[in-house]
Amino acid sequence: MGTVMKLIRIVTRSNANGEITPVRIKVQDDTETGQTVVVDKVVKREETRITGSNHLLFLCRSLMNDKMRQFELSLDLLSCRWYLHSRG
Repeated sequence: MGTVMKLIRIVTRSNANGEITPVRIKVQDDTETGQTVVVDKVVKREETRITGSNHLLFLCRSLMNDKMRQFELSLDLLSCRWYLHSRG
């Protein structure tokens, strides 16, 4: 199985050095409103290449449905689009 990249809406913050940190994401689902997830912790961040483009990759943790879950977010540095990575 490969990795599926879903476009998302995201709220971020940045510090004085320009370091970006995801705060919360909104993932479109079958409902009109979608699901909002607060990012509890960024475990790891790194620059990488995905599908030929440079990305900032964030390994994140959040409490969802009373369980701590880990997921990956990435920022395409060329298009400035954010993606949620999931196994599919």
